Amino acid sequence: MMRNLLILSFLTLFQLGNLSEIFCQNEATTFTATASKTEILLGNILEITFELKGNQGGKFTPPDFDTAGFKIRGGPNQSSSFSMINGVTNYSISYSYFLVAKKEGELVIPEATMDLDGEILNTKPLTIKVLPNPDGQIENEENDENPQIFEQPKPEAKPKTKRKTTRI
Repeated sequence: MMRNLLILSFLTLFQLGNLSEIFCQNEATTFTATASKTEILLGNILEITFELKGNQGGKFTPPDFDTAGFKIRGGPNQSSSFSMINGVTNYSISYSYFLVAKKEGELVIPEATMDLDGEILNTKPLTIKVLPNPDGQIENEENDENPQIFEQPKPEAKPKTKRKTTRI
């Protein structure tokens, strides 16, 4: 009796595994690079994000930002997400960098690579136009929640009040 129950359990799990492969649809694997801006003033911060969709990840190799004319100001920052809705599973993993251009001109950020167990995915190179900044202007995006992302806020000083002391 125990043996039959064990075999029945095994067959049920096997069938459920086959059904999940039939009904679960995964999104296609894509690997993209995006920039927060395509034109920046010299000395301003640019965010570059590399995103892999449809796979749990692999070995990420970023481009050489230094030879592209950029200095890394922050990063790599990594985030990942997983969702399963009505049998459709979605995976996403992203790496972001905050960069500052070292020179003016049209700078090209080379492709990044992701190795998924032997399958190599590449992003397309990104072209960023860096404009002169003679006034040293620092741009802030209007929709940015924290425009001065690398500066710590200074605590507000509370006005000092003189306290009364009474002796009893």
